[in-house]
Amino acid sequence: MSVMTEEDEQASASLTRAYARLLSNELLPSRSGDLPNSAYPLRCRAPVELNDDRLQAYRRLLGLPAADLMPPLYPQVAAMPLHLQLLSTPGLPGRSLGVVHLGQRVRWKQSMERPREEQGRALDLEVSLRPGAAHPRGRIFHMETVWRDPEGVSRWEAESLLLFRGVGAPDGADVQRLPPSAPRVPAESDSQGFECPAGIGRSYARVSGDWNPIHLSSMSARLFGFQCPIVHGMWTLAKALVTVEERHPTHLAGTGLEAWFTAPLFWPSESRLHVSPAGDWFQVDRDSARRKPALWGRVSPLAQN
Repeated sequence: MSVMTEEDEQASASLTRAYARLLSNELLPSRSGDLPNSAYPLRCRAPVELNDDRLQAYRRLLGLPAADLMPPLYPQVAAMPLHLQLLSTPGLPGRSLGVVHLGQRVRWKQSMERPREEQGRALDLEVSLRPGAAHPRGRIFHMETVWRDPEGVSRWEAESLLLFRGVGAPDGADVQRLPPSAPRVPAESDSQGFECPAGIGRSYARVSGDWNPIHLSSMSARLFGFQCPIVHGMWTLAKALVTVEERHPTHLAGTGLEAWFTAPLFWPSESRLHVSPAGDWFQVDRDSARRKPALWGRVSPLAQN
């Protein structure tokens, strides 16, 4: 049995406070979005402890053996308290628990393996939130996460595209219809089963801190209009990237990812994962019979400055 450390207790308390703020917002009338444009981007920067128990639990959820190496998307998980802190900011529009994750971009500027001299140190993480283009169903916001090395150099960068539903945009704002449609599955792509086991929403929530009710049970999902609980998109993406890396070792260092969540994936369910021979494209089906994608993404080399 693992013992909760002081760092664990602090992290748990931080997540609890952040979710308490979010839930209190849900009980109030919809937020008016009275933050002026000059208030953006909202920013939060803090050292986040890299807890080994949490890291190993995350690796197990992805089917990985115990190791010190952080999986490709782990900094996003570590930054969850900072994300919740910004999403609970008074004056944001709409309701945070109704936010839809449209897409995710990641830039692996260095290897995920930390040098020996950095092991045991907290991750230096910074998160920012800013409004973007209008969307037919609301307005897009950009949540950016940066992990820096001890010298302050960016090592890992991510951008989450979030849809605040029912939120208006300034007159004349560009309208973006996201997510984009998935390209046709290449005939030569490798295909394998992709299982979303029963309870995966609760298991991932315990590790990530993302306790959005739509992921936890059929009962809680129905409160938000879903008949079944939805798999966390970031678990689906992380699990797919495990296969990409297995087939193309060290493939992600020095590369960028663009991924889109095109339809909800429910648990429990059986689906299919398709990966191109070069490992630069992948898709997780929602409906294997018709190849309706729930997630698709592509990996490409970072542009050299």
